[in-house]
Amino acid sequence: MKSVNHRLIPAAVFALFTCIALHAEELTWDHDFSRGLRGWMLGRASTLKREGAMMFVRLRGPKGNGIAGCKSPVVKLDGAAHEFDLTCTYRTDVQHSHLHGGAWFVFYKLDGDEKLVGDWTGLPLKEDADWATATTTVRIPEGTKRFQAGIRVQGREGKTLDVRTVSLKKLR
Repeated sequence: MKSVNHRLIPAAVFALFTCIALHAEELTWDHDFSRGLRGWMLGRASTLKREGAMMFVRLRGPKGNGIAGCKSPVVKLDGAAHEFDLTCTYRTDVQHSHLHGGAWFVFYKLDGDEKLVGDWTGLPLKEDADWATATTTVRIPEGTKRFQAGIRVQGREGKTLDVRTVSLKKLR
């Protein structure tokens, strides 16, 4: 009986390590802001807030209808086309969001010279007073060497967007 258990333990450890390693390759970000910013950069009119044990990024639309923002860590890419699944947990009092306005994620897809590849894309967030989940597929065009996401409240003075989690998983 001892020899059987002795042989099963290394096999189980190897299987567990393999599962963790495969999962880690696919998951690019898995940010729960309760563990801090972990590479995210707060910008204008953004703060890290706490409610009990939960922490989240809060963006409040600045005066003059400017942009409140927070940027993700940069993902360096090989220039090939890729797809990622982006999921976030958020709440917002912003109504009628769209690209370049309201509460949304902006996707920066840049080439080696820091120029935009393709069109500006993003994920508009719907108004929700409770914690909601939004998800989208981010398509990275060929020629992209750097990807970064930005959380924004744009053109909505005094309105708020709270983001609790963000994950980015590589699909291909």
